[in-house]
Amino acid sequence: MTNQNTGGPGAEEAEKVRGYLLAQGRKYTWDQLWPRIVGSRATLVESLAGVSDEQGDWEPGTGTGEEAWGITQIVRHVISAGDGTLASTEALANGNIAPDRNSPNLDNLKLSELMPLLLDSSEHLATMRQRVPENPNMELTSPHSFFGELTSKAWFLFIRVHDTDHLNQIATIKDTAGYPQ
Repeated sequence: MTNQNTGGPGAEEAEKVRGYLLAQGRKYTWDQLWPRIVGSRATLVESLAGVSDEQGDWEPGTGTGEEAWGITQIVRHVISAGDGTLASTEALANGNIAPDRNSPNLDNLKLSELMPLLLDSSEHLATMRQRVPENPNMELTSPHSFFGELTSKAWFLFIRVHDTDHLNQIATIKDTAGYPQ
């Protein structure tokens, strides 16, 4: 259930997701997690094949916050949030404090201009294992606005949860009456 005040999950759902992220992060190695995270990003990128700038700019006209976004807004968010999440993952894994998130200004870019940036971001994500130790620091955490304190591997897994959520949102937009064909 969505929290109407924050646009995020309610407290019970947030705690379930947090528990999942932390447990899976403890259970699996980077090598075991990698196909899940990179696979979900690849599926998201694939879902954008053939989407025009006009289709990207179209907004469903319902909902509030992220629910009202069009595909272009979602892609802007996936790039900026994903890059920040990856920076937190790497810093924590290497025993460093997660950096402040400085998102690039993507506001005026069309979907066709964002796609190369999404691919660059996805390639950076795909090579993450090269920048973290096999046995990462699992003591340091950094707070997520909805899910609380997360470890490096929990942050890495969050990318999958986040990408999957927005992949589903893109599919819903494409199925909404009025979506340009």
